[in-house]
Amino acid sequence: MALLKKKLTEVPDDAVVLSESEALEYEWKLIRGWKNPSDVWALNFAPGILGGLSAATGVFINHYYRKKLKLGRYGHFSTYLPIVVLPALSTVIFHRSFVQHAIILNPNICPVCIETRSCAIQGVLGIGYPTVIAPLAAFMFATRHYTYRLPSITEEPIAVLKLWKKLTMPISGRLALAFGVHMIAAIILTYKEMENLYTVQNKLIELEERLENSA
Repeated sequence: MALLKKKLTEVPDDAVVLSESEALEYEWKLIRGWKNPSDVWALNFAPGILGGLSAATGVFINHYYRKKLKLGRYGHFSTYLPIVVLPALSTVIFHRSFVQHAIILNPNICPVCIETRSCAIQGVLGIGYPTVIAPLAAFMFATRHYTYRLPSITEEPIAVLKLWKKLTMPISGRLALAFGVHMIAAIILTYKEMENLYTVQNKLIELEERLENSA
């Protein structure tokens, strides 16, 4: 049975009306049980791939600032959890909730709109968040453990900003490259997710037509 969205006046007498959550549950059950994995690979793996990109970027950024501020093992877990683990998990959750669910519930959604949404999520969580949080966390631990001489953020905020700029400039090119990779990955994978859904729906419609013709 193909899942279709229709106005109430167009619903056949024998149709089963589902709520939004029931429709999502039905579609995900269908996708996860699909016999040909290549038809639904993006729907199954895109959030994990994008989450992995966010984690990799977080590892790089966090390691860079920790090394520059000579933190060693100080605050190792305390910085990796919010800068690596949290963005990765958030990317998976947000992409599934705001991109995949939108595609599934509205197959005719504007491709550019949903790809833009996917890019925004990836840009904020994969690049923006760790770029802001990593230096702040490194500065905090460097001040606490006296591993690097830092100006006071309350008394000399301009000096702190200049130090951040000095430390960040050497990796600005790599950050720009990472941003581009995140955007390209988000666009391609989101397109493939829409393509996967169209494939599933078309095959279901073809199957229904064959069954009706053979009846």
